[in-house]
Amino acid sequence: MSKSPADKATFVARDISSLSPLNQGGSDGGYVKDQYEHHWGKKIDGLKTKIARGETLEHMIAVLRSPPHLNRGYNRVGGHPAKQMLEDFTGTHDDIPLSRLACSEGRYTVINNFDPVMAITRLANSFTNIVELGAGPGWNLFNICTYLGNKAQARKFFGLEYSDAGIEVMKLLGDHGKLPMHATFFDYTAPDISMVPDDKPTMFFSHLSIEQVEDISGDLYEQLAARKSRTKLIHCEPIGWQRFPEMVEARVNGDDKFFHDLIEKRLDDVRGPDAVAINGALNSWRVRYNRNTLPLLHKFEAEGKLTIQRCYYDFTHSTNVNPANPSTYVEIDFHGADA
Repeated sequence: MSKSPADKATFVARDISSLSPLNQGGSDGGYVKDQYEHHWGKKIDGLKTKIARGETLEHMIAVLRSPPHLNRGYNRVGGHPAKQMLEDFTGTHDDIPLSRLACSEGRYTVINNFDPVMAITRLANSFTNIVELGAGPGWNLFNICTYLGNKAQARKFFGLEYSDAGIEVMKLLGDHGKLPMHATFFDYTAPDISMVPDDKPTMFFSHLSIEQVEDISGDLYEQLAARKSRTKLIHCEPIGWQRFPEMVEARVNGDDKFFHDLIEKRLDDVRGPDAVAINGALNSWRVRYNRNTLPLLHKFEAEGKLTIQRCYYDFTHSTNVNPANPSTYVEIDFHGADA
Protein backbone atom coordinates (compact mmCIF):
# COMPACT_ATOMS: atom_id res chain seq x y z
CA MET A 1 0.00 0.00 0.00
CA SER A 2 1.43 3.40 -1.03
CA LYS A 3 1.97 6.11 1.53
CA SER A 4 -0.19 9.23 1.63
CA PRO A 5 1.36 12.67 0.99
CA ALA A 6 1.18 13.36 4.74
CA ASP A 7 3.08 10.14 5.51
CA LYS A 8 5.72 11.00 2.93
CA ALA A 9 6.07 14.48 4.41
CA THR A 10 6.66 12.93 7.84
CA PHE A 11 9.45 10.72 6.45
CA VAL A 12 11.04 13.73 4.72
CA ALA A 13 10.93 15.74 7.95
CA ARG A 14 12.55 12.91 9.89
CA ASP A 15 15.29 12.56 7.28
CA ILE A 16 16.04 16.29 7.30
CA SER A 17 16.16 16.25 11.09
CA SER A 18 18.74 13.44 11.04
CA LEU A 19 20.89 15.15 8.40
CA SER A 20 21.37 18.70 9.69
CA PRO A 21 22.43 20.18 13.05
CA LEU A 22 21.09 23.31 14.76
CA ASN A 23 17.46 22.61 13.84
CA GLN A 24 18.28 22.36 10.13
CA GLY A 25 19.94 25.77 10.18
CA GLY A 26 23.39 24.44 9.35
CA SER A 27 26.56 24.25 11.42
CA ASP A 28 29.06 26.83 12.64
CA GLY A 29 32.39 26.86 14.45
CA GLY A 30 30.83 27.20 17.89
CA TYR A 31 28.46 24.31 17.34
CA VAL A 32 31.26 22.02 16.12
CA LYS A 33 33.48 22.99 19.05
CA ASP A 34 30.69 22.33 21.55
CA GLN A 35 30.01 18.91 20.06
CA TYR A 36 33.62 17.79 20.35
CA GLU A 37 34.07 19.35 23.79
CA HIS A 38 31.12 17.27 24.96
CA HIS A 39 32.22 14.07 23.19
CA TRP A 40 35.82 14.07 24.42
CA GLY A 41 35.09 15.82 27.70
CA LYS A 42 33.03 12.84 28.85
CA LYS A 43 36.15 10.68 28.63
CA ILE A 44 38.54 12.86 30.66
CA ASP A 45 37.50 11.72 34.14
CA GLY A 46 37.71 8.09 33.07
CA LEU A 47 41.19 8.61 31.64
CA LYS A 48 42.36 10.33 34.82
CA THR A 49 41.09 7.35 36.83
CA LYS A 50 42.97 4.92 34.57
CA ILE A 51 46.18 6.97 34.86
CA ALA A 52 45.89 6.96 38.66
CA ARG A 53 45.48 3.16 38.56
CA GLY A 54 48.65 2.82 36.50
CA GLU A 55 46.96 1.79 33.27
CA THR A 56 49.16 1.60 30.18
CA LEU A 57 48.97 4.02 27.28
CA GLU A 58 48.05 1.06 25.03
CA HIS A 59 44.99 0.33 27.14
CA MET A 60 43.79 3.92 27.18
CA ILE A 61 44.12 4.15 23.40
CA ALA A 62 42.30 0.81 23.02
CA VAL A 63 39.25 2.00 24.96
CA LEU A 64 39.26 5.40 23.20
CA ARG A 65 39.11 3.72 19.79
CA SER A 66 35.60 3.44 18.35
CA PRO A 67 34.87 -0.29 17.94
CA PRO A 68 33.63 -1.15 14.42
CA HIS A 69 31.06 -3.41 16.06
CA LEU A 70 29.25 -0.31 17.41
CA ASN A 71 28.92 1.60 14.14
CA ARG A 72 25.39 2.54 13.13
CA GLY A 73 26.21 4.09 9.77
CA TYR A 74 22.65 4.34 8.48
CA ASN A 75 21.42 7.01 10.91
CA ARG A 76 22.56 10.02 8.88
CA VAL A 77 20.71 8.80 5.80
CA GLY A 78 17.39 8.61 7.58
CA GLY A 79 15.47 5.58 8.71
CA HIS A 80 13.26 5.09 5.66
CA PRO A 81 15.81 4.86 2.84
CA ALA A 82 18.18 2.92 5.08
CA LYS A 83 15.50 0.35 5.86
CA GLN A 84 14.76 0.01 2.16
CA MET A 85 18.36 -1.03 1.55
CA LEU A 86 19.05 -2.99 4.74
CA GLU A 87 15.66 -4.73 4.64
CA ASP A 88 15.18 -6.44 8.00
CA PHE A 89 17.94 -4.80 10.07
CA THR A 90 19.28 -8.12 11.34
CA GLY A 91 21.11 -7.37 14.59
CA THR A 92 23.47 -8.86 17.13
CA HIS A 93 22.57 -9.76 20.72
CA ASP A 94 23.17 -6.10 21.70
CA ASP A 95 21.02 -4.77 18.83
CA ILE A 96 23.90 -3.57 16.68
CA PRO A 97 23.00 -4.03 12.99
CA LEU A 98 25.05 -6.62 11.12
CA SER A 99 25.02 -4.41 8.02
CA ARG A 100 25.25 -0.68 7.43
CA LEU A 101 25.12 1.75 4.56
CA ALA A 102 28.26 2.99 2.86
CA CYS A 103 29.05 4.94 -0.30
CA SER A 104 31.19 3.64 -3.15
CA GLU A 105 31.65 5.07 -6.64
CA GLY A 106 28.78 7.50 -6.20
CA ARG A 107 26.26 4.89 -5.03
CA TYR A 108 24.88 3.64 -1.75
CA THR A 109 25.87 0.10 -0.93
CA VAL A 110 25.51 -2.23 2.04
CA ILE A 111 28.64 -3.40 3.87
CA ASN A 112 29.34 -5.58 6.87
CA ASN A 113 29.14 -3.82 10.25
CA PHE A 114 30.14 -6.74 12.48
CA ASP A 115 33.68 -7.15 13.81
CA PRO A 116 33.98 -10.65 15.32
CA VAL A 117 37.30 -9.94 17.04
CA MET A 118 35.82 -6.95 18.85
CA ALA A 119 32.76 -9.02 19.80
CA ILE A 120 35.08 -11.67 21.28
CA THR A 121 37.13 -8.98 23.05
CA ARG A 122 34.06 -7.43 24.65
CA LEU A 123 32.82 -10.83 25.81
CA ALA A 124 36.19 -11.47 27.48
CA ASN A 125 35.17 -9.03 30.23
CA SER A 126 32.81 -11.71 31.61
CA PHE A 127 35.32 -14.57 31.90
CA THR A 128 38.27 -15.45 34.13
CA ASN A 129 40.02 -17.84 31.75
CA ILE A 130 40.39 -16.80 28.10
CA VAL A 131 41.62 -19.49 25.70
CA GLU A 132 42.45 -19.19 22.02
CA LEU A 133 42.59 -22.40 20.00
CA GLY A 134 45.15 -22.16 17.21
CA ALA A 135 46.47 -18.88 18.60
CA GLY A 136 49.41 -18.42 16.22
CA PRO A 137 51.76 -15.82 17.77
CA GLY A 138 48.98 -14.70 20.13
CA TRP A 139 48.04 -11.34 18.62
CA ASN A 140 44.33 -11.77 19.44
CA LEU A 141 45.15 -12.58 23.07
CA PHE A 142 47.55 -9.64 23.35
CA ASN A 143 44.89 -7.33 21.89
CA ILE A 144 42.40 -8.56 24.50
CA CYS A 145 45.00 -7.95 27.23
CA THR A 146 45.47 -4.40 25.93
CA TYR A 147 41.72 -3.80 25.88
CA LEU A 148 41.29 -5.10 29.45
CA GLY A 149 44.21 -3.09 30.81
CA ASN A 150 44.98 -3.74 34.50
CA LYS A 151 41.98 -6.09 34.65
CA ALA A 152 44.00 -8.53 32.54
CA GLN A 153 46.13 -9.36 35.61
CA ALA A 154 43.07 -10.88 37.30
CA ARG A 155 42.65 -13.34 34.43
CA LYS A 156 44.51 -16.22 32.85
CA PHE A 157 45.21 -16.32 29.12
CA PHE A 158 45.94 -19.55 27.28
CA GLY A 159 47.40 -19.64 23.78
CA LEU A 160 46.95 -23.19 22.45
CA GLU A 161 48.98 -23.51 19.27
CA TYR A 162 50.25 -26.19 16.87
CA SER A 163 53.51 -24.50 15.85
CA ASP A 164 56.60 -24.30 18.04
CA ALA A 165 57.39 -20.82 16.71
CA GLY A 166 53.96 -19.48 17.68
CA ILE A 167 54.36 -20.86 21.20
CA GLU A 168 57.82 -19.31 21.51
CA VAL A 169 56.56 -15.86 20.41
CA MET A 170 53.69 -15.94 22.92
CA LYS A 171 56.03 -16.90 25.75
CA LEU A 172 58.55 -14.25 24.76
CA LEU A 173 56.02 -11.40 24.54
CA GLY A 174 53.99 -12.59 27.52
CA ASP A 175 57.07 -12.63 29.73
CA HIS A 176 58.18 -9.24 28.42
CA GLY A 177 54.79 -7.69 29.23
CA LYS A 178 54.52 -9.57 32.56
CA LEU A 179 51.17 -10.93 31.44
CA PRO A 180 49.40 -14.03 32.83
CA MET A 181 49.96 -15.81 29.50
CA HIS A 182 50.31 -19.57 29.15
CA ALA A 183 51.33 -20.94 25.75
CA THR A 184 51.25 -24.64 24.98
CA PHE A 185 50.89 -27.19 22.18
CA PHE A 186 47.47 -27.98 20.72
CA ASP A 187 46.29 -30.21 17.87
CA TYR A 188 42.70 -30.09 16.54
CA THR A 189 42.96 -33.73 15.45
CA ALA A 190 43.96 -34.92 18.95
CA PRO A 191 42.71 -32.13 21.24
CA ASP A 192 43.69 -31.78 24.89
CA ILE A 193 42.41 -28.83 26.98
CA SER A 194 43.25 -30.34 30.37
CA MET A 195 45.73 -27.50 31.09
CA VAL A 196 42.84 -25.01 31.38
CA PRO A 197 41.47 -24.79 34.96
CA ASP A 198 37.85 -25.81 35.39
CA ASP A 199 37.08 -23.76 38.50
CA LYS A 200 36.20 -20.40 36.86
CA PRO A 201 34.09 -19.17 33.91
CA THR A 202 36.04 -19.80 30.72
CA MET A 203 35.75 -18.53 27.17
CA PHE A 204 37.36 -20.53 24.36
CA PHE A 205 37.60 -19.11 20.86
CA SER A 206 39.13 -19.79 17.47
CA HIS A 207 39.81 -17.25 14.75
CA LEU A 208 40.67 -18.55 11.28
CA SER A 209 42.59 -21.55 12.57
CA ILE A 210 40.16 -24.46 12.19
CA GLU A 211 39.95 -23.61 8.48
CA GLN A 212 43.32 -25.27 7.87
CA VAL A 213 42.34 -28.63 9.41
CA GLU A 214 40.18 -30.70 7.06
CA ASP A 215 38.60 -32.76 9.87
CA ILE A 216 38.79 -31.71 13.51
CA SER A 217 38.12 -34.25 16.25
CA GLY A 218 34.77 -34.26 18.03
CA ASP A 219 36.73 -34.95 21.22
CA LEU A 220 37.17 -31.18 21.51
CA TYR A 221 33.44 -30.71 22.07
CA GLU A 222 33.25 -33.74 24.35
CA GLN A 223 35.91 -32.19 26.59
CA LEU A 224 34.19 -28.80 26.57
CA ALA A 225 30.84 -30.41 27.41
CA ALA A 226 32.42 -32.23 30.35
CA ARG A 227 33.63 -29.05 32.03
CA LYS A 228 31.90 -28.13 35.31
CA SER A 229 32.26 -24.35 35.20
CA ARG A 230 30.50 -21.98 32.82
CA THR A 231 32.00 -22.47 29.36
CA LYS A 232 31.49 -20.50 26.17
CA LEU A 233 33.02 -21.23 22.77
CA ILE A 234 33.21 -18.91 19.79
CA HIS A 235 34.30 -19.98 16.34
CA CYS A 236 35.06 -17.38 13.69
CA GLU A 237 35.85 -19.63 10.74
CA PRO A 238 35.00 -20.01 7.01
CA ILE A 239 32.47 -22.77 7.64
CA GLY A 240 29.16 -21.18 6.62
CA TRP A 241 28.89 -23.34 3.50
CA GLN A 242 28.70 -26.41 5.78
CA ARG A 243 25.04 -25.58 6.54
CA PHE A 244 24.26 -27.18 3.17
CA PRO A 245 24.34 -30.97 3.73
CA GLU A 246 24.76 -31.79 0.05
CA MET A 247 28.00 -29.79 -0.08
CA VAL A 248 29.38 -31.51 3.03
CA GLU A 249 28.38 -34.94 1.68
CA ALA A 250 30.16 -34.23 -1.61
CA ARG A 251 33.34 -33.29 0.26
CA VAL A 252 33.19 -36.39 2.45
CA ASN A 253 32.60 -38.63 -0.58
CA GLY A 254 35.30 -36.98 -2.69
CA ASP A 255 32.73 -36.07 -5.35
CA ASP A 256 34.79 -33.73 -7.56
CA LYS A 257 32.10 -33.66 -10.25
CA PHE A 258 29.70 -32.05 -7.78
CA PHE A 259 32.13 -29.16 -7.30
CA HIS A 260 32.85 -28.86 -11.02
CA ASP A 261 29.10 -28.41 -11.48
CA LEU A 262 29.11 -25.81 -8.71
CA ILE A 263 31.70 -23.81 -10.63
CA GLU A 264 29.32 -23.62 -13.59
CA LYS A 265 26.43 -22.63 -11.31
CA ARG A 266 28.53 -19.87 -9.76
CA LEU A 267 29.44 -18.52 -13.18
CA ASP A 268 25.78 -18.46 -14.21
CA ASP A 269 24.46 -16.73 -11.07
CA VAL A 270 27.05 -14.76 -9.08
CA ARG A 271 24.28 -12.77 -7.38
CA GLY A 272 22.14 -15.72 -6.31
CA PRO A 273 21.17 -16.16 -2.64
CA ASP A 274 23.65 -19.03 -2.17
CA ALA A 275 26.46 -17.62 -4.32
CA VAL A 276 28.68 -16.66 -1.36
CA ALA A 277 28.28 -20.07 0.29
CA ILE A 278 28.97 -21.80 -3.04
CA ASN A 279 32.16 -19.80 -3.49
CA GLY A 280 33.19 -20.63 0.08
CA ALA A 281 32.57 -24.32 -0.53
CA LEU A 282 34.59 -24.23 -3.75
CA ASN A 283 37.49 -22.49 -2.01
CA SER A 284 37.41 -25.02 0.83
CA TRP A 285 37.30 -27.94 -1.65
CA ARG A 286 40.18 -26.51 -3.71
CA VAL A 287 42.60 -26.08 -0.76
CA ARG A 288 41.19 -28.90 1.45
CA TYR A 289 40.02 -26.58 4.22
CA ASN A 290 37.77 -27.71 7.06
CA ARG A 291 34.63 -29.65 6.18
CA ASN A 292 33.15 -30.97 9.46
CA THR A 293 32.85 -28.26 12.16
CA LEU A 294 29.21 -27.21 11.71
CA PRO A 295 27.99 -30.82 11.36
CA LEU A 296 29.78 -31.68 14.62
CA LEU A 297 28.23 -28.72 16.42
CA HIS A 298 24.74 -29.65 15.19
CA LYS A 299 25.31 -33.26 16.31
CA PHE A 300 26.29 -32.20 19.85
CA GLU A 301 23.43 -29.72 20.00
CA ALA A 302 20.97 -32.50 19.06
CA GLU A 303 22.43 -34.54 21.93
CA GLY A 304 21.71 -31.68 24.35
CA LYS A 305 25.38 -31.01 25.19
CA LEU A 306 25.53 -27.47 23.85
CA THR A 307 23.39 -24.62 22.56
CA ILE A 308 24.25 -22.51 19.53
CA GLN A 309 23.26 -19.06 20.79
CA ARG A 310 23.85 -17.16 17.57
CA CYS A 311 25.28 -17.80 14.14
CA TYR A 312 26.13 -15.12 11.57
CA TYR A 313 26.94 -16.63 8.18
CA ASP A 314 29.38 -15.64 5.47
CA PHE A 315 30.84 -12.16 5.90
CA THR A 316 34.17 -10.39 5.44
CA HIS A 317 35.67 -8.14 8.10
CA SER A 318 38.82 -6.24 9.06
CA THR A 319 40.94 -9.36 9.61
CA ASN A 320 39.45 -11.45 6.79
CA VAL A 321 38.87 -9.51 3.59
CA ASN A 322 38.80 -12.54 1.27
CA PRO A 323 35.28 -12.82 -0.24
CA ALA A 324 36.08 -16.34 -1.49
CA ASN A 325 36.75 -17.47 2.08
CA PRO A 326 34.10 -15.65 4.15
CA SER A 327 33.94 -15.99 7.91
CA THR A 328 31.04 -17.35 9.93
CA TYR A 329 30.62 -16.44 13.61
CA VAL A 330 29.20 -19.17 15.89
CA GLU A 331 28.66 -18.53 19.61
CA ILE A 332 28.08 -21.65 21.74
CA ASP A 333 27.24 -22.35 25.38
CA PHE A 334 28.02 -25.72 26.92
CA HIS A 335 25.80 -27.38 29.49
CA GLY A 336 28.30 -28.15 32.25
CA ALA A 337 27.27 -28.89 35.82
CA ASP A 338 27.52 -25.25 36.91
CA ALA A 339 26.75 -23.60 33.57
